Amino acid sequence: MASKLSNNLIRNVFSQIHKRFLQSSATLSSTPPLPYTVTSSSSSFTVQFLVNSCGLPLKSALSISGKFQLDERNPQKPQSVLQLLKSHHFSDTQVAKLIVKYPRILHIKVKDNLQPKLEYFVESGFAVNDVKTLGLEPNAPMFVHALKVMISMSASTWEKKIGFMKSMGWKEEDILKAFTRHPYYLAFSEAKIRKALHFYLNIMKLQPKSLVANPVLLGLSVEKRIRPRFNVLNILESKKLIEINKKDFKKDFMISEKDFKQKYVDEYIPKVPGLLEIYLGSNESKKIDT
Repeated sequence: MASKLSNNLIRNVFSQIHKRFLQSSATLSSTPPLPYTVTSSSSSFTVQFLVNSCGLPLKSALSISGKFQLDERNPQKPQSVLQLLKSHHFSDTQVAKLIVKYPRILHIKVKDNLQPKLEYFVESGFAVNDVKTLGLEPNAPMFVHALKVMISMSASTWEKKIGFMKSMGWKEEDILKAFTRHPYYLAFSEAKIRKALHFYLNIMKLQPKSLVANPVLLGLSVEKRIRPRFNVLNILESKKLIEINKKDFKKDFMISEKDFKQKYVDEYIPKVPGLLEIYLGSNESKKIDT
């Protein structure tokens, strides 16, 4: 079992996600579900289930069925997902909204995945007074992404990821703040995160708070993007051609390859012989961070 603060992290995130659905005043359709005739095709069964069982408008059901299929030989599987969600006080409209955003939840195994996870959250004692500590507004688009990340993990995997981040020196409140800004960072592999942290903290000498504020950086490739760009910026700064703004460094790593090359490589090639080779990853570039 995770520590009390780790449990609070899980509790607060799920509470906020749950609150968003409960507080939503928007409805998907003001008319009752349309009857739909089942044919032998899986697509027809999917549409029929989404309309009649999930309450989706026919247009939405048709759109989803083009990318997502249910197995008509096993209708109990998606039905059990609906029953579980409703047992946790999701209304018909809220369930429908969730399925529109994330239809693959209907493929999740209830007994082996979804049910124990929801029970874990409930046992952790989540409600609504702690919601503000999450740092997200009820209508924040990050809610859907946070839900996807949480559903993709088992409770034990979630705890393991929290424990790993703590072993990397992150406090629980930092893990929470980063999760609200970019939920997918907790889905990155431990190897990827460890490599990124090493480079940012030990090579670039960034403060940990910079990564908490910009967790998306943990998902960028160190070898293909971060290292080559940092080497170029470091060389240019050492020659006093530019000044790196560490408070606004993120944009130089997030801009497109074309824009970065044009701004920092092509512009300074006449003044810095070998700059292109450094950017492309020549042996010289390896000397910069050793």
